Amino acid sequence: TDGSQRYHRLALHGPGAAAVLADLSAHVAGDPVATIAPGRVSQVTIADAAVLVDRWDSAGEIGLELTV
Repeated sequence: TDGSQRYHRLALHGPGAAAVLADLSAHVAGDPVATIAPGRVSQVTIADAAVLVDRWDSAGEIGLELTV
């Protein structure tokens, strides 16, 4: 089933990305966002929305890919 209409991808990059996201979210499962390692995944909530966060440093800095 094509779920592309139900999900959105956002990216947050830069040296403060993990700290900003950690302040705005509540940890649910996986690695804590503040210390997430490259290639690892975290599940958080932001304003009651479930968010999957995976770290991919594709821009030369920490990169967090969010699936909402």
